[in-house]
Amino acid sequence: MEHKNRNTYYELLTDAAHYGLGKKIHPLLIPLQWFYKRMRKQEDRQLHAELQSELKTEIGIIDEKINASEGDKKYNYKRIKASLERELVAFQSYGKFA
Repeated sequence: MEHKNRNTYYELLTDAAHYGLGKKIHPLLIPLQWFYKRMRKQEDRQLHAELQSELKTEIGIIDEKINASEGDKKYNYKRIKASLERELVAFQSYGKFA
């Protein structure tokens, strides 16, 4: 089973447990739980966008350092840039907050 599917099934099971428990405690807890979950996802999206923009900014800074430096420092900066680009690609491919 894929990682994404496992997370989806887990979320569905935990939601069912939370909503079932909320219904037994008080029926008005269900809309509150739904609202809380919605707000949490919105915060996750905002945080994801902020982190992605910071990674892009760091890559831009490293580009400027590469252009300004020479010799061994230039190659070290190129390695740092490559690792940041790999991290950005991984972050973008992982980052679908639904």
